[in-house]
Amino acid sequence: MVHWKFSALGMLSFVLFFIGHASAGGFGKDGLDNWKAVNGDWHLENDQLRIDADDEQATIFYNGANRQNYLIEAEVSFERIVQADCWISIAFRAASDASVVSHFIVKPGATADNSCAFVVRKQDQWSPRRSASSKSDFKIGVARHLRLVVKGEEVTAYLDGDKLFTSHYCVDRPSGLVGFGVYGCRAAFGDFSITDLPESELIQRKKNDDYLIIAHRGYSAKYPENTIAAIKGGIDAGSNGIEFDVHRCASGQIVLMHDYTLERTTDGEGKVAETTLADLQKLDAGGWKGERFAGERVPSLDEALKAFENTGATAVIEVKAKDIDAKELAGLVSSHKVKACVISFRKDKIEEIKNVDGGIRCGLLLSRVQEGCDPADWMLEQAEKLKCEVLSVNFQMLSSDIIKKLQKNKIEVWAWTVNDLAVMQALVDWGIDGITTDLPEARKEIIVQHDDL
Repeated sequence: MVHWKFSALGMLSFVLFFIGHASAGGFGKDGLDNWKAVNGDWHLENDQLRIDADDEQATIFYNGANRQNYLIEAEVSFERIVQADCWISIAFRAASDASVVSHFIVKPGATADNSCAFVVRKQDQWSPRRSASSKSDFKIGVARHLRLVVKGEEVTAYLDGDKLFTSHYCVDRPSGLVGFGVYGCRAAFGDFSITDLPESELIQRKKNDDYLIIAHRGYSAKYPENTIAAIKGGIDAGSNGIEFDVHRCASGQIVLMHDYTLERTTDGEGKVAETTLADLQKLDAGGWKGERFAGERVPSLDEALKAFENTGATAVIEVKAKDIDAKELAGLVSSHKVKACVISFRKDKIEEIKNVDGGIRCGLLLSRVQEGCDPADWMLEQAEKLKCEVLSVNFQMLSSDIIKKLQKNKIEVWAWTVNDLAVMQALVDWGIDGITTDLPEARKEIIVQHDDL
């Protein structure tokens, strides 16, 4: 995998290059001679590139040249909406056979969450890398200006001049084709231009052979989540960390369960907090996943921690409910000779646990950064306030620089929830301390660097 960064000298070269370099592109006198449609009936009409993709995904590439770094701009409009989940995209870093295509996608309801996004399609599997929302929605037939800057592993997207996001996960291909994509609508493109930018410097990959692969809810892809079977299955598959969720039941014990209610993962009904441990353990917590798991019980935290003894794996305990007793949780963790870390989105629970036993490792879960703040500084401030050792962060928010700064300040950095090997590889190369995933076997596929490059 190739990694890049821009130095101060590189940025100066970028500016000089940009000023003096003419853009290529457009739909001029040669029509679509420089374009190749992968699928869909693309055509020119009134100097615009148009496509009807009512019930299909259509893609077209420009010029057949593999490009590394560039600025792409275009005017785009939705002319007719057919599918509710339709979208228009700038396609980039694409394989010539379209087996791998990165997309900067916009949807008509652009003010909704995740309506503007960087996603990668690989063999019809979609991997979201970063998302945002716009200040205003699209209007039918009204053009909006898209701008995309691709530099090494960094992608920055703009809509009508407003920055939507930057992602550091353009890591699937070092170069590729550029073009457009459309799904579920009639769309029009105009004023297309592409400006090639200078090549990037290599980013050094960090020696990192001691990270955690943390199985999400145990090996929940193959086993019933939050059960002893899922814990043991994750360890057997190669995970050196197992995450599971805990609640307090009616009789006071702490039990493993993700939801506040029983219906999704057991054959029972009602709330966990209103059901005693004795009644919980009469339920079938495995049959929903397959006949061979029928009869799997809802485990208590005490039973779960016993399953970690003599394994070397880390028990990652996510606190869901506010009524969990910090003293009981801390006492159970301390009573077992296992590696453990208590994590939560709830700052109050971390504070309570640290007040009871400051020696218990704790981690704050983060899904977003406060707007207007430097991400690394804000994250560090949260960790220092709570005196927690770990920050477990939505992977989309991370970059190599953020990880480096937090680790420099003695904070472990984990990423959640990552199910794409290309993203996992990038995180490991950046020096991540832990990755929460539904693919615990992934550790066998990740290349570990033993020397700085």
